[in-house]
Amino acid sequence: MREPSLRVARSVRSEGVLMSRADRIERFVLLLVAAVATALFGGACQSQQVGEMQHESRTIQPESAQSVRANLMMGAGELQVVGAADALMEADFSYNVAD
Repeated sequence: MREPSLRVARSVRSEGVLMSRADRIERFVLLLVAAVATALFGGACQSQQVGEMQHESRTIQPESAQSVRANLMMGAGELQVVGAADALMEADFSYNVAD
């Protein structure tokens, strides 16, 4: 029986199992994907400083407006929109994260 060459000897896992070049490439690609995913998700999960709860009320009168358009955008939390206000808009805001 032939003795293993240096190339084969470097490809032996600690358990004594031979590791092919395809296995090494697959392992490298998986580690690379895990590192990139960790970097992306780690950067996306930035924390905000949470402060004291703030409450604000705002009212907008219609004045002489004949039509109105509203664009409501909210990234997270709870939003309730109902009608029957005496003014064009009557709003109460509660938040604890500064802009």
